Amino acid sequence: AVNLNAKTKIIDQSMAELSVSVIDTGIGISEELQSNLFKPFVQADDSISRRFGGSGLGLSIAKRLAQSMNGNITLKSEVGIGTEVTFTAQFQLQGSENKINRNLECLSGFGHELFNRKKLSSTETVLLVEDNDLNRQLIRIQFESVGVNVIDVENGYMALDSVENTKFDFILMDVHLPGMDGISLAKKLKARLPEIPIYAVTANITGSEEKQLFDAGVSRILYKPLSESIIHSILNGGGTIDSDNTIDKASATIDYATHFILPKGIDEKDVLAEFDKLIDLIEVSLKEKSWSKLVDYSHKLLGSARLFTRGPLSDFALKLEIASQEKSIADVRIAIEDIVEQLKTLQTI
Repeated sequence: AVNLNAKTKIIDQSMAELSVSVIDTGIGISEELQSNLFKPFVQADDSISRRFGGSGLGLSIAKRLAQSMNGNITLKSEVGIGTEVTFTAQFQLQGSENKINRNLECLSGFGHELFNRKKLSSTETVLLVEDNDLNRQLIRIQFESVGVNVIDVENGYMALDSVENTKFDFILMDVHLPGMDGISLAKKLKARLPEIPIYAVTANITGSEEKQLFDAGVSRILYKPLSESIIHSILNGGGTIDSDNTIDKASATIDYATHFILPKGIDEKDVLAEFDKLIDLIEVSLKEKSWSKLVDYSHKLLGSARLFTRGPLSDFALKLEIASQEKSIADVRIAIEDIVEQLKTLQTI
């Protein structure tokens, strides 16, 4: 048997999220195979392609499509019982509040409540934990522009010191931090301050990391770049932890050419210098075949690309990170060449 469930959730007055779940009773998928299922050319059972055809690209492509719509695909399965696959996507809403209500009722067939905005307060204080100077500066500008007081630190140890002396309404933290990673930091923060909402900010993580973050007490995972609607949804939530652990993935807009998206206060020369530094570190790591460093620097490049640019650069940076994780020298080299070509023509629009 196969069941299809759909529901919508208002994020703010201009954005809604659609969630669709497909539940079947069948052979199921073992836990050890689930983590690889969304990788290209991987299927749960090698005999599937021989019996039914297929390249193993379907779920990988579907996940990318969901991410391009600020959504995600998740899977729950138990051998011999069945599988539940859920995808989310965000959609821009237009028109009056009443029109939004009517559209959502028609879309989902379920009742819903309009998300109540709270008045933003300049006294609201957020702790930002981010090791990259430019990324930290950009996120701080985004939140300060809507009246939030931001205290930023570079690592988890500084974050733990900060919460001892200051009361924060919520915490934004990068996942891949030096010394103490985001998962370890979240556990320590929750042990000290169990009520404070923690939002993990990242460019790309694995399914196992997502689970570890939620298990550590993270309220939501936010994917770079942080859109205005996501920022408002955090602030309007009043610090409430999402019961369904909604994951908001923001993917770069696909344009013909890569171009800068820079707020006031961020100089494109500084961003280009950051890209050049990371490319140099990536090339050295490749030469030394230091795969852990290569993955780390590729991830940092992806984060900066998504925060400061729009266009194909982010796609090539994602390919570089995946190739680094898979230790494919040929694919890493191709991705580096593509990235360098994009950086040569990078311009402000």
